[in-house]
Amino acid sequence: MTTRAVANRVETAPSPQSNSERITAIEAALPEQRRGRLFYYRLPDHLSKEDKLEFLRQHAKAISIRKPAAHGGTPPSTIPWKRLSPNAKHTWLRSDTEDEFAAYLPIGSKDAKKISAVNPQVIFKTYSRGVITCRDQWVYDFRLMPLAERMRRFVDDYNSQVDKYKRQNPKPNVDDFADYERIKWDGTLKTDLRRANYGHFDRAAIRDSLYRPFTKKQYYFDRQFSNSIYLQPYFFPNLESEAENRVIICSD
Repeated sequence: MTTRAVANRVETAPSPQSNSERITAIEAALPEQRRGRLFYYRLPDHLSKEDKLEFLRQHAKAISIRKPAAHGGTPPSTIPWKRLSPNAKHTWLRSDTEDEFAAYLPIGSKDAKKISAVNPQVIFKTYSRGVITCRDQWVYDFRLMPLAERMRRFVDDYNSQVDKYKRQNPKPNVDDFADYERIKWDGTLKTDLRRANYGHFDRAAIRDSLYRPFTKKQYYFDRQFSNSIYLQPYFFPNLESEAENRVIICSD
């Protein structure tokens, strides 16, 4: 069985597992003589695009694997193929230092968040994503006054929509009713509209922030007008906490 055949089997057997876990499960479920073999070769990083394309042209036949070696070795070719085997976590491309890395103390974990132990085996028991606004152009600005005026207008426009929606009988579909020219909607704000939840502008909600994540900006820190704020109110409940509390930002 070729890699392509394994992939096709994965696609026709959807499950909550990851692709790597599904491939591993398929491999284990098949009889030994029918199990596929995955082979891998990586070109040196320093090669140019032209060099890599030339390699493909020269080794076209070797790259088209049709029949693996009889005794579990690499396919007969001039390419030093490496046969892949997954580890216990269903990882196929494995590092030479993976055992050492697995022994490191995790920075944080979901399991540690759930337990009440005083000293969980992680560096940080509590962690969180940053905020997700779904309307960055409205709730962020380098200057306080333009942000305050923009958000005051945004809240007024939103409240006008709530007033108008409340007068509708029967109630229309929110997606069709919403004014998309003056308001940047998301699912949570549409839910507030459906429930007739009014917004309230609060200038004290404008706080210092780090945007994506190394640019200092003013941010309108309000749960109703940001899609998700996670644990940020817990870390920074008031203005004083911004000066006192410290966080470490990890970004990819």
